[in-house]
Parts: sequence; C-alpha cells; structure tokens
Amino acid sequence: MRRIASRAAFTLVELLVVIAIIGILIALLLPAIQAAREAARRSTCTNNLKQIGVALQAYTDVYGRFPMPGWQQDPSLGWQARYSNRTRLLPFMEQQSIYNSLTFLGFSGVEQSLMPDRVTPVENVIVPSFICPSDDAPKYHMWSGHANVNYTGSIGAQSWPSHYGAEVSQVVGVSPYSGDTQGNYFGDAPYGHGNDYEGSGTYISGVFSRGSTVVGRDWSATFADITDGTANVIAFGETRAPMCSDHGQGGWLEANSGWVAGTAPPINFPTCIGDNVPGSNIALTASTVWSQGNKLYQMDNWATNCGFKSKHPTGAQFLFCDGSVHFLKETINYDAYQRLGDRHDGRMVDAGTGAMQ
Repeated sequence: MRRIASRAAFTLVELLVVIAIIGILIALLLPAIQAAREAARRSTCTNNLKQIGVALQAYTDVYGRFPMPGWQQDPSLGWQARYSNRTRLLPFMEQQSIYNSLTFLGFSGVEQSLMPDRVTPVENVIVPSFICPSDDAPKYHMWSGHANVNYTGSIGAQSWPSHYGAEVSQVVGVSPYSGDTQGNYFGDAPYGHGNDYEGSGTYISGVFSRGSTVVGRDWSATFADITDGTANVIAFGETRAPMCSDHGQGGWLEANSGWVAGTAPPINFPTCIGDNVPGSNIALTASTVWSQGNKLYQMDNWATNCGFKSKHPTGAQFLFCDGSVHFLKETINYDAYQRLGDRHDGRMVDAGTGAMQ
C-alpha cells in the first residue's frame, strides 16, 4: 500500500521567528522610506526657492532693485500693513491672476505701492510655491485663516527687540564686533524693528526691510548694495511662521504680520509649538510659547522668534542673492552665519560649507 507523505506544519517557534524577521525588515525599511520621502519633499522645497530666485532676478531686471515691502505710516491713514515683497513677485511666478485681483494705491517710488483690500479672498489662496511640503503645519493660519507661507526675506544680521529682556545674546554671547546685546552683530545697522527709517537702507544689514515709517521711502537692496557679492548673501530663507511667531498670521500676503526674518537667532531656534526646550525633553505648548515658559522661547519674543526655521532635519534651506539654494546646518559657525546675512560686512563665506574665506 502506497503511503502519502504528509507536509509538516510550521511549529510555533518557526512562526515566531518568521514574524520577528518580518518585523526587523519593516523596522529597517521604514527609516529608508521616510528618508526617501523627506528627500523628495526637500527637493520640492529647493525648487520653490529656486523659482523665487528666478522671480527675484526678473523683478530686479524690471525695477532695478529687489521688491520693496509695504509698511508705512501715512498721517492720514495711520499704520498700514501693505502687501509683502512676496506679493510683488506673483507676476513673475505665473500668478498674474492673483496679482491682478489686488487693490493698488499710488505712492511715489520705483513701483506703485499696494494697499491691502480687506474684503478680497486672495489672502486665503494657497500659493504652492510658497509652501514647503516638509512643514506639516496647517495650510491656513490658526487665528487669521490666511494662507500660510514658508519663505521670507532676510533683514540681515540683526534682530528685533525683546519684550522681556530675553535677548539672543543670552544664547550666542555678546557681539565681539559691536558689543551690542540686541543683535546688531557688526554694528553696521542701528537697532530697530526691521524697519528702515530713512528709506536709505541704513538700518538694514540684509537685503529686505520690514518697511519704512516715511511714505514713499520703502527700501530694498539693489545689486550694487550687496558689496559682499551676491553668492555670499542670503536673500530668502525658510520659516515656520504659522506655529512659531506672533508675526506669522498674515501669511504670504501681508507685509507686517507676513513676517521678515534675520540671522541673529540661530537656525531652528525653538519658539514653535512642539519644539523641545534645549537640554530637556519638555515640548513647548500653546501655553508655554506665550507667557508661561522661559521668555527666550516665547512665540512673541521678537528677539528670538524672527529667525529662519524649517522642518528639515538638522538645518534649513536658503536662497542666496545670486539665485543659488544652499542647505545650512544648525551647527554652522555663528559668526559665519551672520556674515551670510550681512550684505556689506567685508568678509566672504562659502555658502556651501559655511567656512569663512
């Protein structure tokens, strides 16, 4: 009689071994998958900044300088937060239809000035080129509902004032050049709020200002103002304004609450909801970023919140005035970082490595 061989089943031990092997493979693959996804997101972010760079060049070819902000004081109107310099780039980024829906008001200057039309729905329109896909923040601001932005212009190697006496010098030390505790690192730009008070660029060591207090005297840099060379000076950088600063609620549209940033706060300095306080595992919350925590890490401390930040691991991406894009690490030498922010400090820095030349 013929015997039929029976197939032995998996034993419990063998099954557990197979499950363990599968678990190990998944554990090995997940970081690789996540890294690949972040690489793709970072590539998109790089392309966004390059598009902004092309628009900056095209704008400058037409108007002779970088796009000016819109933050002025008109005695008849009071303070007016006009449209941001990003808004002026829209026609050069295939966003002419959005630009055409804005309200214009004539002021003297190289370009007709813009006034915000509070009833327009444009402020709620998401411009994909202004959003970094690595930032998982909501696409609309939590308070204003305005469409968010992840890129802003640089005011240079200076910070805005602190409300609380918690200055950035408490983190990075007092400037060895100016002795200034409030962030005017090279002493080549008087202390201010990112404003240019004369329309001459005197108060700004970078290439953009928050605005001017004098009608018709808004300021932004020309290429001639960038005496350190366009390859050595930051034009735009990444921000996480929606979750990190009280000046982020205006989104991409507005000049004042749409934000500018400087290099005085170190890259990715924690003022954002969810960030960990340095030296601890304590995450900042919606409460502690306002009034309950260390004043250095508060969302409304202008001395530290008005810096460049990203959700990329270990650093952030920056557009330089020559149109190139570089990833700068959080560990970059602080002095070199300030030189990349300042347009006329007189010493060159390799944007790729952060090494001073």
